[in-house]
Amino acid sequence: MTSPLKTPLWDFALDLYGRPGVSQACLTLQDEAGVDVIHLIVIAYADHVGSPLSADEIRALHEAMADWRTGAVLPLRAARRFLKAPLPVLDAEKEALRDAVKAVELKAEQLQLAMAYGWLTARADKEGLPKEGLPLAQALGNLLVSSHGQAGMLPAVEQALATVIDAVKTIDRR
Repeated sequence: MTSPLKTPLWDFALDLYGRPGVSQACLTLQDEAGVDVIHLIVIAYADHVGSPLSADEIRALHEAMADWRTGAVLPLRAARRFLKAPLPVLDAEKEALRDAVKAVELKAEQLQLAMAYGWLTARADKEGLPKEGLPLAQALGNLLVSSHGQAGMLPAVEQALATVIDAVKTIDRR
């Protein structure tokens, strides 16, 4: 039996994140622009499979994932980051705890991706689904504006966004 967490979206996320420069670009977008990287990956996946999201769908997707992100992903990330600081005498034990929290954080993100995949599947099953959404650059630009709260982007954020968009274009359509 296949795990409900091992979706085509999960495979896409692993492929995208493993592309040159993408992991650092995602961290830049997360840290400098407040972007939910999972949300970004889902938008990129929808575009990649030929079913781009509209602005309203991007907002609806955000709302569908917001409680999980706020209640599980972000607290785990905060704990992992807190555990980066040295803990004299007990540093090895603290690092073991940090590794465990990191694994749980990854599992929480994998669950968020599985929820998003379910959302995308339900969307695809609807009658009269619009065939056109926003072009990827515009969709991700809208995500940046909604996350960051302003239209102007720092050069590092613009470069990170370009890196992700370019990487998505290199992934084979299956």
